[in-house]
Amino acid sequence: MRKVRIGTVSFLVDDSPTDVDANVRRAIGYLDEAAALGCDIVCLPEHFNVFNVPGPAGEQRNAAEPVPGPLSDLIAAQAAKHKMNVVANFPVIDQGAIYNQTTFYTRNGHIAGFYRKLQPTAPEHCCNGVSLGDQIPVIETDFGKVGCIICFDLYFPEIVRILAMKGAEIIFWPTMAHGPSEFNLETQLRARAMDYSVYMVEANYSVSPPYAPYAGRCRPGRARIVDFDGHIIADTGHRPGIAFADVDLDEIRLGKSIIGKHDPDLMRADLEDLVRLDFYAAEFIELSRNRKRPYSSEFSQPLEACRKNHANEYQNLSGKESAEFRLQDYRIVDLSLEIIPNADGDRPMFLVPGRLSDNALKYDVRTHTHVGTHVESPGHFFEKPPWITDLPVDSYVARGVLAPIVLKSSDPAITGTYLESACGDILSKGDALICRNDSRSEPDCTPYFTRDAAMWIKSRGVSMFGFDNLRLGLNDQEGREFHRLLMEDGVVFVEFLANLHEIHKREFIFFALPIRIRNVDSTWVRAIALEKK
Repeated sequence: MRKVRIGTVSFLVDDSPTDVDANVRRAIGYLDEAAALGCDIVCLPEHFNVFNVPGPAGEQRNAAEPVPGPLSDLIAAQAAKHKMNVVANFPVIDQGAIYNQTTFYTRNGHIAGFYRKLQPTAPEHCCNGVSLGDQIPVIETDFGKVGCIICFDLYFPEIVRILAMKGAEIIFWPTMAHGPSEFNLETQLRARAMDYSVYMVEANYSVSPPYAPYAGRCRPGRARIVDFDGHIIADTGHRPGIAFADVDLDEIRLGKSIIGKHDPDLMRADLEDLVRLDFYAAEFIELSRNRKRPYSSEFSQPLEACRKNHANEYQNLSGKESAEFRLQDYRIVDLSLEIIPNADGDRPMFLVPGRLSDNALKYDVRTHTHVGTHVESPGHFFEKPPWITDLPVDSYVARGVLAPIVLKSSDPAITGTYLESACGDILSKGDALICRNDSRSEPDCTPYFTRDAAMWIKSRGVSMFGFDNLRLGLNDQEGREFHRLLMEDGVVFVEFLANLHEIHKREFIFFALPIRIRNVDSTWVRAIALEKK
């Protein structure tokens, strides 16, 4: 059994205007209360820090903070203090763009991931400059997979369906919604839970005296938890406080197989006007390719029938261009060093020109396998397979996550804490962690990775680790230990990358395809990044 105690907050709104500090103090009080109730995870409502704050201070574009940042760090500290997962929504700024973002904090106070509102309302987008989210992530917790939708997202069932297909078992809904009616919101919430066999968890706002819409008191409260059968199993009613319930995530859900039943051909004509169709289509296609389904073996038969039709799903809808990958939508960045033959150095490449029998030019090549930009398989230090050709080709392709390294010469050590702040918010299991030296330092003071950094990278489950001129440890012994710590987990190294400063975004598609030479631990590569324009 996977028993989880879920908590959710009905946040009290005062009759008179408040300020950010007062809202944050109240939120901390609710986290203390949830911890006292023994909650494993608790959800705060949408924009808890700025709700009911008048004037410019309460506007998303003015209140947005970076993550990590002061408010995020405070929530993380509370999560660590109580050993409790926390789901917190507040305006966020990232690279100049403003987002309505829900951030997930682990029991240790780490950022497990985040979701950015996919469907901001017109006032948010047009008046407050809130950017649209572009991902539907599933967050890994210590008890299972969870997801999130935010307020207006509830009206778009495609988001919940995609989350469920990706394996989310609990979906949080931080909101400030109070209509069009209380009945409307409850019906939608219960429908999402039943349709996709998930737990739905609402966090909202309440007033005291309680909800009385005809008297102008429109905040309904109703922080509640709906189970996968559509039953409300915990509810604050119209009053402030915390609703909580114990659930068993291993309980069999007979409705789970419904997600796999559909016939896209019959739906295509009606899907033309679906809001953000291209985005949802791309998500469904990716699910099809990876065959990510949350079903247990009891429900495999309907799944197999679904898979046969799924490969071409949502392509070429009514003659429109497919939502498939298009190379013209991407920049190609060459990340490989140019090798200069016959140059001095400890890793040389020698070319000896000659002629074939038909007098065509040819070269005899003698080279170090670690010359230029190269990959290293786990065989590098363990002197046994897997060698380069033992690994499948997709071992050398992954979503790249860029970690800029900016350290002073007086303290050039790269620690796990530093990497967490640089990329921990977006780095996921299976990603390629690519570290770029943005420090201005003398060669002897170039930043170096510590053992602590290696342990952090191991804990995040990356598939590839690449860097430019950064150092592995302070000396050869520390460098060997760093290699061994990651290679024992099967991590592929990509060393001496170039042109990383030409990458402008934090996420991209990373390729480092090696030449297929049998029984070698390393060989040179042409590494590239595909970055969305």
